[in-house]
Amino acid sequence: MCEYNVNAAWPVERIDNAEAVLKRLVELQLVGGHVFHGSHGNWDTLPTQLGRMLTKLDPAEAMAYESRLLENFVTQAWPHLEPGARRHVEFSRVRWGTRRNSGTMFVARHFGLPTRSLDWTHESLIGLFFACRRYPSKEAVVWWMSLTEYEAAAEANWMRVYKKSGKILNDFERSFTQSVEQDVIVTMAFPPWMVRPTLQRAFVTVSGRLGMLHDEELWKFGVRTCGRIVIPSDCKAELVQRLSAMGFSADALQIGESTIETIASDVAEEVLQPRTTGNA
Repeated sequence: MCEYNVNAAWPVERIDNAEAVLKRLVELQLVGGHVFHGSHGNWDTLPTQLGRMLTKLDPAEAMAYESRLLENFVTQAWPHLEPGARRHVEFSRVRWGTRRNSGTMFVARHFGLPTRSLDWTHESLIGLFFACRRYPSKEAVVWWMSLTEYEAAAEANWMRVYKKSGKILNDFERSFTQSVEQDVIVTMAFPPWMVRPTLQRAFVTVSGRLGMLHDEELWKFGVRTCGRIVIPSDCKAELVQRLSAMGFSADALQIGESTIETIASDVAEEVLQPRTTGNA
């Protein structure tokens, strides 16, 4: 296999006006079979938020921080979670006997807690909204890939790791709950009663190894129909305005400064601050 190069693997399209950005993303949406990830800056990699924060730690120490984040989030956010989110968290805890599970992770990530999961969406314009809604002075990036290719590549990788091509979520969960790292990416399931991710048409990938770069691993697995659309900062305000007129807004997608998002931010700061201070 050739050496990985992000610019060859995920070709960049620089589009310099709002109308052309919308046209390109609508084209991808109409072709069908793609998922999209909106980034706030022109990053050249796709790390998970927690993986980026804990990249310098050894795996055991990093996973201890990860477990503490999940436990503290549930403890503090529980009174404020809507019943559907509580059900998902509690079902997962009962099933696995620990808060360190993908159900807790899914709920926590959707309220902004740093985790090893990566948020995608089946809707191109939702991906664009997430890319453009913050940091007005920075470029926005929409990463996209073929869902069909991802699923085929993931199944081949699951065969290598788990010796089977499907029904591997329990296998992944056993490894994750026991803090066993593996070179695998899986799709995180969520129940239809969870309103927020349903509105966002969420598609969430999660890495079996905390420091994994999704872009590189997806390429290694065999994803080739993919790319990046880079949007200049001076287009972002117009795009957000036009997206809002079409129903893609923070209110419509249930994102913003909610109590739970504040808790997620506070938990991340209180758990990860000692690490940051210690490495300063």
